[in-house]
Amino acid sequence: MASLCTAAGCVINAISALYLFLYSKTQERSLHYYEQLSHLKRISLAMLLVDKHHDPEEQTEARNLVIRQLLSESQSNAQPLLAESSTSGMRRSTR
Repeated sequence: MASLCTAAGCVINAISALYLFLYSKTQERSLHYYEQLSHLKRISLAMLLVDKHHDPEEQTEARNLVIRQLLSESQSNAQPLLAESSTSGMRRSTR
């Protein structure tokens, strides 16, 4: 009887660990989606503010500023991703 209770406890603990692991991955993914949505909202707001300019020259200058900012952000975000992908490739090749 004791071994049956021990086995049941082990199974329940394994299921609980799996559930918590999947929950943490779901939380990470939802945080990623939230950050993407927040970034898109900021872009939308910036473009809306650019369109509010009445002077076409100011509008073009503001649009170029937004584009430069977006490009600098995308380049700065790409650098860690490139470094991460190169190190994960190294890890795979050493296995």
